[in-house]
Amino acid sequence: WSLHGGGNYADSSFTPYVYGRFDFGVALPLHHSSIWLRSYAGGADGDKDDEFANFFFGSFRNNWVDHLDVKRYREPFAFPGFNIDRLNGRTFAKGVLELKLPPVQFRHAGTAEFFLSWARPAIFAMVLSTNPEDDNDEYYNIGTQIDFQFQMLSRLPLTFSVGYAYATRDGGKSDNEIMASLKIL
Repeated sequence: WSLHGGGNYADSSFTPYVYGRFDFGVALPLHHSSIWLRSYAGGADGDKDDEFANFFFGSFRNNWVDHLDVKRYREPFAFPGFNIDRLNGRTFAKGVLELKLPPVQFRHAGTAEFFLSWARPAIFAMVLSTNPEDDNDEYYNIGTQIDFQFQMLSRLPLTFSVGYAYATRDGGKSDNEIMASLKIL
């Protein structure tokens, strides 16, 4: 679990915010697999039309070449399937159900200088509710991500990730996203 607080100062006005996260996971009978329920909630003080009083959601949030965590869809403001920062709300609640499947190990994929060690798939589904005290926009998605762990020169790990997500808005518009990212070190 975690709790974060802060504020935005713009146009001589301070807008405080707070958001938190709670994760709970259970190991499955299949070796090296688990299921997780991740929950997030937060709010800001201010007018919902003020961009400094809003949280913004969307995308896997991975860069093409990255140095951060490969599973960025777990971050509070990620929502794969919609473009980055496309969704917003002054208050929000988000739930994520994630199934982590066992990695597939490779014994002979590559050369001594560059080889594939393993691939690990994950499947996730999310629900996001923004501004539940007002009009309560709801969004849903389902997606997958596979991470491929490579070793270069026996000591330098590289992770190539690919992902896909389909997202929809309650009562309407849908979108999808394809993600590819290379984590260096």
